[in-house]
Amino acid sequence: MKTLAIVLLAACAVAEAADLPKAETLFEKYVTVTGGMAAYAQRRTEVAKGTVQMAASGVTGTAEFYSAAPNSQVIIMEVQGVGRIEQGTDGVRAWELSEVAGPRLKEGAERIEALREALFNLPANWRKLYAKVDTVAAETTEGIECYKVLATTTNGGKVETWWFDRKTGYTVKNRRTAITGMGEIPAELIFKDFKKTGTVIQPLTLLQRAGGQEVVIRLVTVNPNAAIPASRFAPPAEIRQLMPVPQTRKKAA
Repeated sequence: MKTLAIVLLAACAVAEAADLPKAETLFEKYVTVTGGMAAYAQRRTEVAKGTVQMAASGVTGTAEFYSAAPNSQVIIMEVQGVGRIEQGTDGVRAWELSEVAGPRLKEGAERIEALREALFNLPANWRKLYAKVDTVAAETTEGIECYKVLATTTNGGKVETWWFDRKTGYTVKNRRTAITGMGEIPAELIFKDFKKTGTVIQPLTLLQRAGGQEVVIRLVTVNPNAAIPASRFAPPAEIRQLMPVPQTRKKAA
């Protein structure tokens, strides 16, 4: 009887796995329900502004996001008691500048991750981010019935977890290991308040849990295809001072 019970459980598990949609289908469905590939193709830049709040302490501030294809991005935050924090990439270099820690060039895996996260129209370019995706379960998270997907990154082969709303197809949560100047930190990002901005639908509230802190970012204005000067993505003077000086070649005698 014990053997029969084990066989039945195994058979049920196989049947349940067979009923799960393919992970590729879930990623593609998200692109479709948020506007479709043609809608994403119309977007080349975006400027978004909003508020930031640390839930536990009640500390608040402002946030600005400047993004442009293919992978240039600058994020500026002004936070009570912390001051100004700027993170950016011009598509090649990545940096961080804050009143607390000063200027810092990101290198190695941290730089690669910054360039990866700055990929414009990220949902439509998910195949560039992941080498393999697998649907592993149907489960409830954040009070929403979801499909759970494991996604192996193209840079380093790390595994991230995504949860997709079974009804809407929207993303509910992403769990990964963030690479920071202080090392690797487990992090979760929860997506809420989906609204149409220009040609696509995107979450206007982002809740991040990392390092024992919970930070809520609420976007108030989102302007797709805004005019952004190239200088906006240039490294600040403090960062340029940290960059190696190019070596000039000596002329042959």
